[in-house]
Amino acid sequence: MRKLKYFLLPLCGILVFLSGCKSNDRVEITALPCQTESGSSALVKSDGEIIGLDFSDQSVGQLVNGFFTVATPDGVTVCRLTSDGPEVVEGLSGLRSAGYMACGVMPVCRPGRHVELVDGAGETVASLELPDGEVTETAPCFIDGALAVTTDSGLSGLVDTEGNFVVTPRFASIGPVSDGLMVAMADAETDGGTTVQLFSVIDVKGNEVFSFPASMTPVCETFAEGKIPVRCEDGFAVADVRAGGALTQLPRSVRRIEDVGDGLIVYRDSSGRRGLMDFSGKSILDPVYRVLRIGSDGVVAANDGAEWSLIGRDGTLIRTLPGFVVVSPAPRESSAGGFAFVGRNAAGSFLLDKKGEIVNTVPLRTIDYSRLLTRKVTTDYPVRTAPVELPGEENPENEP
Repeated sequence: MRKLKYFLLPLCGILVFLSGCKSNDRVEITALPCQTESGSSALVKSDGEIIGLDFSDQSVGQLVNGFFTVATPDGVTVCRLTSDGPEVVEGLSGLRSAGYMACGVMPVCRPGRHVELVDGAGETVASLELPDGEVTETAPCFIDGALAVTTDSGLSGLVDTEGNFVVTPRFASIGPVSDGLMVAMADAETDGGTTVQLFSVIDVKGNEVFSFPASMTPVCETFAEGKIPVRCEDGFAVADVRAGGALTQLPRSVRRIEDVGDGLIVYRDSSGRRGLMDFSGKSILDPVYRVLRIGSDGVVAANDGAEWSLIGRDGTLIRTLPGFVVVSPAPRESSAGGFAFVGRNAAGSFLLDKKGEIVNTVPLRTIDYSRLLTRKVTTDYPVRTAPVELPGEENPENEP
């Protein structure tokens, strides 16, 4: 077991490189938690196959790279899925919290202990210990070899898969990896003593790619080819952070940005209705929808107030979905596993493919399609300063 190495290095010019991920160790969801009609916990694959589990009435996590978690009365248990069925990973029961397996390691925390990085055999690779202070919270998994961590002082940094710091805890918050980039936020005081937030973009090697001027604020954490929507003095725009922040101004009709994915933007106009445009500002769907949700490959679940439908990224109607009361994209990390959408009607819950066809003919009681990156791995150590959230769809600053 290795203890975490703490490098006090400046952000720019860091020469410590993150351990690379194998292509089959990236974050890939291959089964979603569900409940059968009888109420039993299970996993459902993208082709509708049901994987039965011996964890009655327990909360089960998504199957990520062959591993999943189960919340039991004794704590969290990590399991792997083998050809013979699910089995508990030795030594990974009764945990306080656990993340997901990616890049060959998983962050976990035992009661009263430090956060550890463990491999697929349950062996500890590194213990995230600091000479002064504690790592009290981490992101749920590594992405492209990077894991965001937060200390008890409320500062965030990045570690690699061997537990080495490549970005020392200096930011108020670091967003998830998207397109190899992350939005980082730091607090700063003005001459008048007012605390302001400064935003920058870092990559998974710890290099600063771009620093946002005070007049420009990112409104989400999702990049596409180095571009990200921002709020600036003239309204909303898309900034190309790899081209020095070059701006593409969005139409003044954009009053709020609500979702971003695959180079598409769901926006709200002054009437409160939702529309869809691409990163160039080109309109794809007029703002006449009550709900728009971006799925994989830019396929959008749309509700006009009367019924749900699936619409392609070019605005072409794919299929109407009469009778469905909810249609939502599966987590974007599940697209490689073949998942597209999850819908619910009077009969139950169903997987839908990108053409709107029902995958599982037998209805399920529930299908858990929660976002993968919302989970945190936490310790028992007290946090003196609560982490500051980055801009997102719930931030009122997204609306002028």
